[in-house]
Amino acid sequence: MIRIFAVIFLLLFAAPALAQDSAEAEKSYFLSFVEEQLSTPNRQISISDIQGVLSSEANIGSITIADREGIWLRITNAKIVWSRLALLRGRLDINSLGAERIDVIRKPLPDTSSLPSPEAKGFSLPELPLAVILQDLQVGRIAFGDSIFGLKSEISLAGSLTLDGGSLDSNLKVQRLDGPGGTFAIKAAYAKESQKLDLDLSLNEPQNGIAANLLNIEGRPPVALALKGSGPLSDIALQLTLDAAGKRVLTGSTQINRQGEGLAFKTTVDGAIAILVPPLFRDFFGNDTALAVNGVVRDAGGVSLDRLNIKSAALAVDATADTTNDGFLRRLKVNASIADPSGKKVILPVAGGQTTVDKAVLAVAFGTSAGNDWSSTLDVTNLTTNSLAAKSVNLVAKGLAENLDNPAARSLSYDVNGDVSGITAKRADIAKALGDLIQLKINGNWKAGTPVNLKQALVAANGFSTSLAGTIDKFIYNGDILVKASSIAPFSELAGRDLAGSLDLKANGAVEALTGGFNLMLDGHATGMKLGVDAADRVLEGETRITGGLARGEAGLSARNFRVENPQTLVTANGTFATGAANFDFGLDLTNLALLSEKTSGALKVKGSARGSDGIIALAFNAGVPDGKLSGRKLSEGAFSFNGLLLKDALDGKVSGLAFLDGVRADLATELALHKDEKRLSNVQFIAGGTRLRGDVTQDKKGLLQGNLTLASSDVSTAAALFLVEATGKANAAIALSHDDESQNIDIKGDIDGLKASNVTVGKAAVALAAQNIFKVPSANGTITATTVSAGGVDISTLDAQAAQQGKTTDFKLNAALKNGAKTSVGGSLEPTDKGFLLSLANADLTRGALAARLVQPAAINVAGSNVSFGDIILDIGKGKVTIRGDVAEKLDLAVAIEKLPLDVANAVKPDLGLGGEINGTAKIGGTRDKPDVNFNVQARAITAAMLKKAGLDGLNLDAKGTSTTDQLNVDARLTGANGLDASAKGSVPLTPGQLAVDLTLGNLPLRALNGVVKDQNLAGNVTGRGRITGTLQKPNAEFDLKGSGLSAKPLQDAGLSPLQLTAAGRFANDTLTLTSAKADGPQGFTVSANGNVPVSGNGLGINVTGNIPLSLANRFLADRGTQAKGNIDVTASVSGSFQQPLIRGMFSANGAEVIDPETNLRLQRITLLGSMEGQTVTIRTLNAGLSTGGTVSATGTVSTDAAANFPANIQIKLDKARYADGNLVVATLTGALGINGPLTRDPVISGNINVDRAEISVPESFGGSSAVIDVKHKKTPKAVAKTLKRAKADQPATATPTARPSVVRLDINVTAPNKIFVRGRGLDTEIGGSVRLTGPATDIQPVGAFDLVRGRLEILGQRITFTEGQVTLVGDLNPELNFVASTQSSDITVNVTVKGRVSDLQIAFSSQPELPQDEVLARLIFNRSISELSPLQIARLAAAAAELAGGSNSSLLDSLRKGTGLDDLDVTTDSEGNAGVKAGRYIRDNVYLGVEAGAAGKTKGTINLDVTPQLKAKGSVGSDGDSGAGVFFERDY
Repeated sequence: MIRIFAVIFLLLFAAPALAQDSAEAEKSYFLSFVEEQLSTPNRQISISDIQGVLSSEANIGSITIADREGIWLRITNAKIVWSRLALLRGRLDINSLGAERIDVIRKPLPDTSSLPSPEAKGFSLPELPLAVILQDLQVGRIAFGDSIFGLKSEISLAGSLTLDGGSLDSNLKVQRLDGPGGTFAIKAAYAKESQKLDLDLSLNEPQNGIAANLLNIEGRPPVALALKGSGPLSDIALQLTLDAAGKRVLTGSTQINRQGEGLAFKTTVDGAIAILVPPLFRDFFGNDTALAVNGVVRDAGGVSLDRLNIKSAALAVDATADTTNDGFLRRLKVNASIADPSGKKVILPVAGGQTTVDKAVLAVAFGTSAGNDWSSTLDVTNLTTNSLAAKSVNLVAKGLAENLDNPAARSLSYDVNGDVSGITAKRADIAKALGDLIQLKINGNWKAGTPVNLKQALVAANGFSTSLAGTIDKFIYNGDILVKASSIAPFSELAGRDLAGSLDLKANGAVEALTGGFNLMLDGHATGMKLGVDAADRVLEGETRITGGLARGEAGLSARNFRVENPQTLVTANGTFATGAANFDFGLDLTNLALLSEKTSGALKVKGSARGSDGIIALAFNAGVPDGKLSGRKLSEGAFSFNGLLLKDALDGKVSGLAFLDGVRADLATELALHKDEKRLSNVQFIAGGTRLRGDVTQDKKGLLQGNLTLASSDVSTAAALFLVEATGKANAAIALSHDDESQNIDIKGDIDGLKASNVTVGKAAVALAAQNIFKVPSANGTITATTVSAGGVDISTLDAQAAQQGKTTDFKLNAALKNGAKTSVGGSLEPTDKGFLLSLANADLTRGALAARLVQPAAINVAGSNVSFGDIILDIGKGKVTIRGDVAEKLDLAVAIEKLPLDVANAVKPDLGLGGEINGTAKIGGTRDKPDVNFNVQARAITAAMLKKAGLDGLNLDAKGTSTTDQLNVDARLTGANGLDASAKGSVPLTPGQLAVDLTLGNLPLRALNGVVKDQNLAGNVTGRGRITGTLQKPNAEFDLKGSGLSAKPLQDAGLSPLQLTAAGRFANDTLTLTSAKADGPQGFTVSANGNVPVSGNGLGINVTGNIPLSLANRFLADRGTQAKGNIDVTASVSGSFQQPLIRGMFSANGAEVIDPETNLRLQRITLLGSMEGQTVTIRTLNAGLSTGGTVSATGTVSTDAAANFPANIQIKLDKARYADGNLVVATLTGALGINGPLTRDPVISGNINVDRAEISVPESFGGSSAVIDVKHKKTPKAVAKTLKRAKADQPATATPTARPSVVRLDINVTAPNKIFVRGRGLDTEIGGSVRLTGPATDIQPVGAFDLVRGRLEILGQRITFTEGQVTLVGDLNPELNFVASTQSSDITVNVTVKGRVSDLQIAFSSQPELPQDEVLARLIFNRSISELSPLQIARLAAAAAELAGGSNSSLLDSLRKGTGLDDLDVTTDSEGNAGVKAGRYIRDNVYLGVEAGAAGKTKGTINLDVTPQLKAKGSVGSDGDSGAGVFFERDY
């Protein structure tokens, strides 16, 4: 602003000379020069009508200053009469200066577009090397807009001013011209020689005056101000009075008089100034506020402040101070406090009125102690602002101050420590970014004649820190600057994106605070950076290093080996760039364009340079992609370049580009000009395959365009691919751009044929349109037609739009037919008005079959600036109606009525919306723009939509009514729907910072209605309850009380926990959920209760849980092996810490539980368990169980819940006479101790010692024959059968090959049994003993040692054979492996018997010396004779013995006997009572079969079968018990 008025004076002074000595062309050049120098993109200066025919008199007709929104300052008829010769005497002598009128329309917009200059400007204070004499100042009228200080007003200004040789004589009078009037006058005179001051200042304004509005005094009362005094500075008194609303609110006086050492001053001011401030701040000042200051300004130099006292209701300040003669602080003592006497919060009188403290205390003691130490403290309790709050602000400073009176030897040290703690914020994103603590540390020292030494200056918060270490001299910092962030993730919510990564940046060098200059060497890195933008995240992946130097000084901006690099990217810069001179190079290497977009690939290399001096700089830019892809096409020889000259602020150059896409050439060439008042593209030529674009475009300083563009494309695909768009089709266009004054015009003719781009399709289209003033109120002539258009899910068959200009009015009409049969038509006109435009709608219709929506009567919408006026706009939609009428202006008066509005009308345009239902309602908007007042009442019935149906929600009903103001929305709403849905809300929602107060009632929420949203979860049950939401929108609080009945979901069903009954009550506040009570009850006695705190993030987790969990819930998971559990586990636990690192403490117990496992024939009963949980460790304190077969098992130990470590465990198991029977082969009584150690899910180790007290290993008397499983494929399997197959693990595919090595239990167990291990059955009776160490994986046990024979024998038909050696080896299951050998002498041979194999598949073999067949050996062993010598009865007994040894199988031994005896049949049978027998038979003729059966009880039976014919047979039998029979049988096969 100062610069603007300075140049206005320059115009007034220089323009007359120019007018006198130069031609009009030169004057025009000068004005253009001045306008150009003052104007910026956001500030346009316009000067016109300069008259200066006399040498010392000038007139300027108009000066305007405009920004982006237009003119904000206008000066009319400025005039000056002055003496040019007086300048030669060092005097600015102005006879008169004035203007007819100055209009300050509004405040100017801030300039946000201008870039800072590359140079850092030097700092200097202005000097005034000449005397100024202004004899007459007259401004007839100065008008202020109402946005300047809240009051539209006009004043006049008159006065004079003389400033010469250090003396002042001024007289200024301001008179208000409008409204109630008022005056402001000041007369000030100071004579340097006599040091006499005369001051008379007065202000008198009636009600609603300018001063009352500027000070924002409530009620805008009359104000009277007076400040008067006269006399020499050695003895003068000044008196101050201020009245408001006729009452004295402030009285003050200042007395200055000469004392021995200098001028003494004493000032007192007091009064009820609270009336002058807004009511919100009045408690701070109270009924009286007083200021008292007295001290001495010493002749020798320096100041002594003997007293400074300020007192109000909440503020108390007492201070004294003293300086040395050269002005250096020698002593300072301050005691200040802010507190309300009643203990209430204190609202501080700062902008916004939302800054409060409970208490604040400041104490400073510098130079007050006997020693050299100094100290200062600041304590603020519960600071709150409009956006942040802190529980405490603490600052402690201390140090040494020495030799203060000796300018050459002074020194200071300082050590400052502080923090802001307990930080909260209304906005959650700011709170997360700041954390809850900010720390400050500053320390260092200073000595006279040296820079300030800053050892450390650190600000740290939430993992982010900035620190300095260096020196400060003449406002120039020199040293290290460190910026570190362990993670930028806390700033994610503030940025609105997911951020990640760490920063560590160091800069060393100088920073000039006053000039903005710097000279720094950088060295740092960023790791794992993610900015929430996919392309940027890919470019920044990994570690990015920043090195090199950057500087900004009077020579400009410079870079020294500056590099930003990571594995994907390299940015370099070197050189200097200044205004008018440059020697600068920069580069960019990107390894792959795919980092930026998945539609492109290839390495990018960019190089640029700036060279020049004396205001002329040559710029060069080159980018190339030798090979790559664009939109799926092969890219080769891709290149783009710019070469130009920068002359002062004007840039001219040429742009060129080249690329081949799938071998098709693409060229770009144009000339670019960027001047201050104009931007221009000339000779544009773009050729890409079948596409040609040519033309020229110019943009002036107002943003208006002039030029022509021609497009001819027989195939747009190649051109579209360059812009990463996949498109096909043809397009032609001729575009002419023109403007006049401030009106932008366009004339376009073109056509489209078969265009497909992304999700848009255009069959054919044509446009012929000429439009004027398109940026404001357009008028147009022309047509637009199209067929087969598809966009945004809307399919249009035909479209015809026409516009015709009649004078200033444009009539328009549009007709369209949609593919689904809908038709629409709109017609009306658009015409400019004095303040805006008028939009008139003659018709608007949408029809589809019987469905129709139409405008009932012509409607008008009048727009004047920001004001909009609606006539009666009435729409008939189906059977419904919508009416809009009213005005949107400074005062709002708008009414909307909706009657039976069918939502399915939208389906006519976009059928896939699937909307249905009806809406009724009204809305009235009143009040003002600043304070609108809205009332609404809406009813919606049977609302449905495709998305709602998909989510399982349909047929919704809504009733809502309420009011809304600028600050608050009040609402009362109820939502009902299918399946019994019923929910309501009532309360207020703040629209500005404020408090929520909403009551929620959940009459019924049927969870099954959510199955459409939550897929495959089979939700069921109902939730009811109530709640209340308070707090703020940024930080809401809530209270709730919920009940759920019959709750079910797939995970609950799978776990057997459905249906559940749930109750929960609690609150949510400060990002923490507090459960007052929560309880869930389920089937089989399941119950869990909880209470405590659950934070959204961070620490503070604190949940207490108690429950009773039935073990039977596990049965469904153990059903495959038939295992069943009974009993309950009682749990009591607490969870603390955080979700990331929870700490669990608790106890669990069970009493009288039972587990039955049929697969291992185990039944554990009377189970008692007591355990605890601590952090990640579960401790089994006691676990005892009894076996149903006898004995007990107990266990203790720990298991970690650390899944990453595979649940490490240390469990000790003890067996006490535990009797185990597998129900088939083994019965054993065991005593011992085992340990399970290591990760349970990754190769745990079972080790220990087991003593076998007694064991019985039974060899089965018989085994079922093996049979192959028939491969059956089940089709249309009934559910019951499928369930059975699943549990039987039948009809299941083969086990898949594991993708990773499975966990395998490893063993290290010593099994000891000196004796009493018996192996019996099938004639065996042995006892073994010994010890075995079982090692290796459970899948491949490596036994060391075995159980050796103690004694043993084998009995066969009364023959007893004693084993001479034997051994039993344990392998991977309870099916031991036996190896027994017996030898005996029988007549002339030696018989060897071998018993070998698994107990379940034992093989008994007979051999002899000399070698004989097994049947022969067996005959000689038992009967001591050859088998050929045996009688039939002996053969039968021999067969029975063989059957006993073979276990009933069709062994080779029986087969040998049958063949050796010449029988056709030899078999071992059992009767209904399980008695064994032998059956033998032989065909004595082809049709006669003779058989004999011998039983174990001595019974025998003979049978004969006679085949008379193939169908007729005779059968007879004779038994030893007298039972005989005969019969004739007829048989036939069918």
